[in-house]
Amino acid sequence: MKNIIILLCLATGLLSSCKKENQSKALTLNTWRIDEKTQGHDASIVYSQVSGTFSTQGYQLLEMHGDDVAQPMLNHCWLKIYINTIGPPPTGEYKIVPYNKLATVSNAVCIQTVQNSNTTSDTYREANEGQTAHILLENGNINIQFDNINIAVKDRPDDKSTLSVNLRK
Repeated sequence: MKNIIILLCLATGLLSSCKKENQSKALTLNTWRIDEKTQGHDASIVYSQVSGTFSTQGYQLLEMHGDDVAQPMLNHCWLKIYINTIGPPPTGEYKIVPYNKLATVSNAVCIQTVQNSNTTSDTYREANEGQTAHILLENGNINIQFDNINIAVKDRPDDKSTLSVNLRK
């Protein structure tokens, strides 16, 4: 009987720790996370918005600048989401395409990031083609939320990265 009680306590402890881990992955509003697996290490960096704009510059452009939550002012990121629509983007799923194909695909989106830290050179990434991102336009606000979109590091094809976003502007 004692063995059964101990096993139940262990199982309960494992379940609660799993729930905590899943909750820590949830992004608060106006943050984005880059998870990367490189040959040397795995990293996960969450950026919190410092500034952001939504404008028309050839395409609808949502551009956000953020700082690393863990070490503000040491690691910066610029997130650019180009949306190929006429007028305000309608709510729906958008095809992800590279920037050089954006003009030829309607209801498409290009997602780019530029990371800058004081210790390394800038890292440029672009979301891989063929994925989708959900965009919601409601009451004058644009909302973009997605998890684990694959993004490629320019000039480093072996590095694997994903991008998760919870933005409203």
